[in-house]
Amino acid sequence: MDPKNLVLHGDCLKKYRGKGVFIGGCPPTEPHPVWAIVDRKDYTEIGPGFRERMAKDDPFFEAHMDKLNNERKESARKAG
Repeated sequence: MDPKNLVLHGDCLKKYRGKGVFIGGCPPTEPHPVWAIVDRKDYTEIGPGFRERMAKDDPFFEAHMDKLNNERKESARKAG
């Protein structure tokens, strides 16, 4: 298995670091799980560019959450 296809999530899996993409922290910092999956690289701590990337990603995240919320409301409305 290609190590870039295995995501190790959290400090409890630190001993397996190097066998996959590692996300440090317990729990990992909020955007790190998504970034590790998208970028296929380790994220272990908040570093340079963290806030800037969060600000850049935020509109996409908010739009996705709005879409999910609207779908949930529509489903509930149809159910009754």
